[in-house]
Amino acid sequence: MINNPIFIGGTGRSGTSMLTKILSQDRDILYFGESRFLVDKGGVYDILKKKCNKDIFQNRMMHSLRTRIIGSLKTQGYKSRIYTKQNIYNIFKKCFVLNDIDESELINFVRFIYELGLNEFKKNILLEKTPHTNIMVDFLYKVFPDMRYIHIIRDPRDIYCSMLCQKWGPKNKEDFIKYYNDNMITSWNSHIDIPDENYMYLRLEEIVANTNLSMMRILNFTKLIHKLKILKRYIFYISEKKAHIDRWRNELSQEDSKDIMKRCNNSYNRWIDRKQRISNIKVPRRPKLIRFV
Repeated sequence: MINNPIFIGGTGRSGTSMLTKILSQDRDILYFGESRFLVDKGGVYDILKKKCNKDIFQNRMMHSLRTRIIGSLKTQGYKSRIYTKQNIYNIFKKCFVLNDIDESELINFVRFIYELGLNEFKKNILLEKTPHTNIMVDFLYKVFPDMRYIHIIRDPRDIYCSMLCQKWGPKNKEDFIKYYNDNMITSWNSHIDIPDENYMYLRLEEIVANTNLSMMRILNFTKLIHKLKILKRYIFYISEKKAHIDRWRNELSQEDSKDIMKRCNNSYNRWIDRKQRISNIKVPRRPKLIRFV
């Protein structure tokens, strides 16, 4: 049984890794890294939306789960022996009976996959950080009704500059604008019915500018506030320099900057203009000696 799993998502290059590096320091947490089996082509999202068939989905999972999860866990210092081809095949056989995969079968499948790792390493809390899972928050909520999802939002101009340096990202402005708007609008539609206690969104710029308050809210939201003394040691992962805040000022022309903001305005500002979901979450008062300094 997985209780209060933590998911961190957003567009690619939105700053999710900074927060993840802090939370993953807790010894009770099993950080799956970017397992990606939820959102990669031929993965859970595609089969959920009928974009691929069962055979494609199974072949993708047999490869993705054994390579991505094992590789990701290995970078965290865990040598997994349980995500074998035979074990994954057995989960498929157990979860999927008919050729047409339905949502209830997918829910059980995703739950079993994560439970394998938690049971193998005897951990209590799941932490998953994969970009783009923000487009399927409604499904994740059905899998884990007590999940805590943190959606990181970043200035689209900074995201664009960062993506230009990546092999996998959009290579021109037009492709980026389409990618960004599709992600943010789909994410908006996916999160609408998720209760406030299960979903939080934060701007990267806010986390950097108000790190102490943001981290207190995040730890309270994820029910890790009792880990404050431990996790505060790793606050150095968050800084304006490491987050490359406003890098667009040096890397974009004034024309491109205005064009990106104009064409991404609706999908970006629908989040920024809305009252923050975490504003009604009370942050417990702590002794003065417990501070992120």
